[in-house]
Amino acid sequence: MMWPTLPVRANDTDKSRMGRVLVIAGSRGMAGAAVLCAEAALRTGRGYVYVATVGAIAPEWTAAVPTAILRCTNDREQAQLTNVDLAMLIDASSNVDAVVVGPGLSDGVELWLGESVEVAHCFCQC
Repeated sequence: MMWPTLPVRANDTDKSRMGRVLVIAGSRGMAGAAVLCAEAALRTGRGYVYVATVGAIAPEWTAAVPTAILRCTNDREQAQLTNVDLAMLIDASSNVDAVVVGPGLSDGVELWLGESVEVAHCFCQC
């Protein structure tokens, strides 16, 4: 199968005009999911890639994708995102064009995070 080629960037383009993506991903033992997702966004030409994740995977994550911008919880022992982290996630999503949610999130996160996204979507659409 042949994939279509990505559009060529104009010579005068800077990364601030190429889109901003937030990846909400990862948990202890699943840092690779967040890394793969962030790398995919960078390889497709996004200008800025932000990753919101837990502090437990921050060291290996930063080493794996140093070109992305990391937003993580302050607790370096925290294994998964919780509803307490919602303010950080909302803040991280305030200046992006797209949000990817889910790669490598632990069990239970999808429930409260999904409900929060639905509430935020309804709030923005009203």
